Amino acid sequence: MKKFRYTLETVLNIKEQKQKIEKEKMAILISKYEVQKNKLIEILNKIEKMTKENEENKVLGISAMNLRQFNLYIESLYEKYNQQKATLKEIEEEIEKERQNLMEVSKEKEALESLKEKKYEEYKYQTLIEQNLMIDEQISYKTARSTLGG
Repeated sequence: MKKFRYTLETVLNIKEQKQKIEKEKMAILISKYEVQKNKLIEILNKIEKMTKENEENKVLGISAMNLRQFNLYIESLYEKYNQQKATLKEIEEEIEKERQNLMEVSKEKEALESLKEKKYEEYKYQTLIEQNLMIDEQISYKTARSTLGG
């Protein structure tokens, strides 16, 4: 009896490796996204803090030059905020592309695994037929021997 051998096993292994690589890429991108998201939160916190400080300084009385510097700094923070939002959007797009790649590779792998399962079921069926034939042959041989006087 020959052993089951899936002819596309190497292709399946390659797809599994590719899926693993795509998952690792996805994890890296998500990690990168989280880091950038935290930077955005930090910028927002700075904006809030500086805006409050600016309001307090206005009430306490601050020189026009210092008020101007505060306002320029707050404007620069808003610029950083907008840049950071753009960076996050780019990473989100990368994540979406990677998600599509991962889904495609996963579908290909699942198709190969499904085909492997079908081939294995065929193998089991053929093996069962061969075993039944062997049993039938043995029974026929024994019956023929006993009728012939063996």
